[in-house]
Amino acid sequence: MNFVWTITETQVKDGLILCAKYHVVAKEDDLSVETEGYWTFGDPKLSIPFDQVTEEMIVQWIEKETLRDGVCVIKSRLEEQLDSLSKSEFVPPPWMPQTFTVKKQGFTMTTPIEIISRALKDIGALEAGETPTPDAAQDALDMLNDLIDQWSNENMMVFNVTEIICPVIAGQTQYTIGPNPSTPNFIGASFTGSITGNVLTVTGINSGALAQGQTLSGTGITAGTKITQFLTGAGGNINETGTYQLNISQTVASTTITAYYQKPLNIDSAFVRVNTTSNGQPITGGGLDYPMSVLALQDYEMIGLKTLNGPWPKAVYFNAGSDSGNLFIWPSPSQGELHLFANTLFSRYESMYEDLVLPQGYSMALRWCLAERLMPMYGKASQTQIAMIQTFAGQAKATLKRTNMAPLAVARYPDALLTGKAKDAGWILTGGFI
Repeated sequence: MNFVWTITETQVKDGLILCAKYHVVAKEDDLSVETEGYWTFGDPKLSIPFDQVTEEMIVQWIEKETLRDGVCVIKSRLEEQLDSLSKSEFVPPPWMPQTFTVKKQGFTMTTPIEIISRALKDIGALEAGETPTPDAAQDALDMLNDLIDQWSNENMMVFNVTEIICPVIAGQTQYTIGPNPSTPNFIGASFTGSITGNVLTVTGINSGALAQGQTLSGTGITAGTKITQFLTGAGGNINETGTYQLNISQTVASTTITAYYQKPLNIDSAFVRVNTTSNGQPITGGGLDYPMSVLALQDYEMIGLKTLNGPWPKAVYFNAGSDSGNLFIWPSPSQGELHLFANTLFSRYESMYEDLVLPQGYSMALRWCLAERLMPMYGKASQTQIAMIQTFAGQAKATLKRTNMAPLAVARYPDALLTGKAKDAGWILTGGFI
């Protein structure tokens, strides 16, 4: 069994240490428990100048004062907890909803501080059993967030695609996407749900769709609350009811909640779903999907009459900003539902201890890529060590990119282009636009 002590605060008066705040982690195999608290010394400590006091000295003083029958009480309690963990399984009580489990198939869960500690050990900045200082951990967390921001810009590092669903408003050609709504034409979703702990339970959707990374807004909801993972809910606007993991724990009774999408870096593809009718009545589930062209700025500029009226939009241009982006659709529609597809951005980590939920392989890639970027900060100049870490980082990223590589698109042509005329009504599958 291994114990890792950290002293985070000291209380000093008249040159004497009166009290110290401690944090202790006990580990054995794959299990760990931790505790923290303040220890007030019965005999105020300081036999040497304060600036010469080390963390190890304070730990020894606390261990000595907590001895009972020759055993440190703090360590003894942690040993009892580890022994209990090894013999039993914790499950939610009957009155609590089922929550996210770390054994969710297809995903691994760790925390930023674990990634940071491993990266620092890989470059030799920490020894086995040591933990980073608060300043070192914060510097590494900042670097980790910069790293995942960069990954959001590397297409094949992104493992998820967000489907942005938005009903068009007749006659409106401009819409805005982003997590901080400031105009009436912001694209978002509205649904009924409640929150217990870090689990959102959705019971029904009013408009739009649910997606990973959305920022939630509503009565009693903590600012900055985001959807980080699908649990029993599948997202979208068809099988959306169920549970979703959030980044912030809180309690909110059932209410109407608004969710706003991440601002995408770009729009990769799009289609519009058009309502179909029979004798003037809408057909349930009978919408037709027509592809939309995603335009570059130069192509959008070539459209002479941007306010041209049409039955539904056929093209979209996206102008990204720092926090939000504007969508321009053409022609001006009378109906339809937009379905836009964009890479899901990696979310920045606000805390050292929040859950980091990623598919297999990402924890290893984060570890080695972070180690690669931390080496200059710690003055590591060994060419052998640098080459080894760069190799591991490159291999980890290459493996993920092979997994995320999109299949090759298949060329398709309408029969009319090959035979001179269409033999059947197959053109309806593409709306005749291809």
